[in-house]
Amino acid sequence: MPFLVRFLLVSYGLPQVFAESELAEFYFPELASVLSKVDLDSPLLAERREQVQEAKANQLIASSMAGIKAGFNFQGQSVQEDRPSYEFQSHERFFSALLVRKPLFHWGALKAEQRKSQIASEQAELNLSVFRKQVRSELRVKYLDLVLRKFQMKLAFESLKNAKKGEANCVSRLTLGLVTDLAVAEATAVRIQHEISLADLRRTFDYEIAMFSHLTNSDEKLDCNQTSSFIELCQNHSFQSSKPQLISKLSSAEIDRIRLQIRIEEQNLKVANSARLPKFDLVGIAYQDQIPSVDFNDKVNRNNLIVGLEANWSLWDSHLSKGQKESAQSRKRKYRLEVKRHLEELRMNVTNLYKELTNLTRMIELNRKLVEVAIKRYEKSLIQFDENNITAYELDQAMIALNQAKISRTQSVINHLKIRDRYLQMLNYASE
Repeated sequence: MPFLVRFLLVSYGLPQVFAESELAEFYFPELASVLSKVDLDSPLLAERREQVQEAKANQLIASSMAGIKAGFNFQGQSVQEDRPSYEFQSHERFFSALLVRKPLFHWGALKAEQRKSQIASEQAELNLSVFRKQVRSELRVKYLDLVLRKFQMKLAFESLKNAKKGEANCVSRLTLGLVTDLAVAEATAVRIQHEISLADLRRTFDYEIAMFSHLTNSDEKLDCNQTSSFIELCQNHSFQSSKPQLISKLSSAEIDRIRLQIRIEEQNLKVANSARLPKFDLVGIAYQDQIPSVDFNDKVNRNNLIVGLEANWSLWDSHLSKGQKESAQSRKRKYRLEVKRHLEELRMNVTNLYKELTNLTRMIELNRKLVEVAIKRYEKSLIQFDENNITAYELDQAMIALNQAKISRTQSVINHLKIRDRYLQMLNYASE
């Protein structure tokens, strides 16, 4: 990386601290209400919580491998004996046995299995935490899209009202002989076009709000209107006032997940290295059996107790353990390369987000100026229309330009909020 780029990363290409008042939910109380309930209501988070419970259950399974195992066996037998020179005998006998086994020394393999399950549990907790943030971020984005769509509907409705007034005005002027039938037809076409646009916006809005309700698992009715504080944000807020904060490290959930996977492969190496070493277990057996008496005239039931040390040694496994070891080493090297690549991508993404925020700040200022110009144009067009100097279509074009300028201004502010949210998530994760 060139020296100049490294310098920019240290000085500017890093997450930026934003005041709480610049979070999207600060401007929309109903969004704040939705986000406060998302942990309880979201079905997607419920799935991740079950994954955490599954990982904890796997921890118990791994821990049990090094624990004491006990089993009990009971037998009932009916025996018919017909021996030469002896009378036919028929009798029943019952035996029981108790087996206890405790692993003693497995060269760290059992501890490695326990560590793998613990790391997997950490991964599940990390996935839940990250996914919770992703869900909240996605809900912010979708809600802001709904706000924009509702604003477009509002402007479209106002345009339709003006188009109806313009059409009625043209009809009145036609009776006075001030305009032609063509002007009336143009005004009617403009009104119909606005009706079509409004109907399409309503259809899109209904679909998007239904999807939003599905994500939140809530039937709460949302109005998605712009609040006075959001309007003030769009019209007057200085986005230049946010200052970057220097941090000493960069990290991400994906990088942490890969690092956890590296730790798992280190445990897999321990398991593979111990595969062909002798495993020692402590074994205890208490059981009953039956043997002939010394003179073979009767049978004797015995109670037996055996305590011993059992060794299991895999002398040859056709390179199974060697393959497992090399596979774990290869995966470990691969994950380390992935960490390096993700760090480079993260630095690039942080720098790009910072530049994008800077560009959006300039775009917001330009869109504000465009709205001012569009307002003046529309006011002059109204005067010209009243003086019969322009047609209803030309007046509508001025209205469309004004509405589009307002939409562009709102869109640029919303985009700034979206990028800022991603930027702030990087900062929070890196500083945790």
